[in-house]
Amino acid sequence: MFPDKVVVNGPKFSITYNTTFKVLTNLRANEKYVLVQRGCPTPTLPDGFVAKAVVQVPVARVSITSVTDSKWIELIGERNSLIGMPGIYTTSPCVNKRYDLGFTVDMSKVSYNSTLSQYQMSSNPKMLTGTYASVLSTPLDVVFAGSRSATAGLPLVITSSTYEQSYKLVPEWGKFIAAFYNKEATINAFISDFKTRWDCARRGRGGIS
Repeated sequence: MFPDKVVVNGPKFSITYNTTFKVLTNLRANEKYVLVQRGCPTPTLPDGFVAKAVVQVPVARVSITSVTDSKWIELIGERNSLIGMPGIYTTSPCVNKRYDLGFTVDMSKVSYNSTLSQYQMSSNPKMLTGTYASVLSTPLDVVFAGSRSATAGLPLVITSSTYEQSYKLVPEWGKFIAAFYNKEATINAFISDFKTRWDCARRGRGGIS
């Protein structure tokens, strides 16, 4: 079911592959996420196994609370899945274009109402209007966040790349995000090329770290 896999080299997460699902563990946040291939039943998990989120993959509609995660989504060719971003405009001209066209919205202006299981405007009136109503009328597949927040939305998955202290470990979190898109082959190729180029440049500069 998953012919392409990632091998994790030292960051604060792990991944295991099964026939129809993957298990991602954020070791820093101590949270597990089950990624189930679309069209397959949710697996029966062992007693005592607690999944913070069960996500159907590949995902197609995502929101992020930190622009740190957006670069990985763009690098694997999934920019069009970015439905929500933190704030208006980014360093990516293409994502900014999505804002202008009304395909991506500023999630800092909304909050998730867990009682109603829907987003609402942070200001009064609470009802979603205009672009927000149309864009957020369909549920998101996943919300990537730097920390757990009740107002960010569901299903929420925590990413922790900002806690890595090595240049070689930060890109590993691209593998974490790529797993939600079944884009392991794409991210493997990018990270391999990145590390090769960095090591070459480091040797040329006398061993910078």
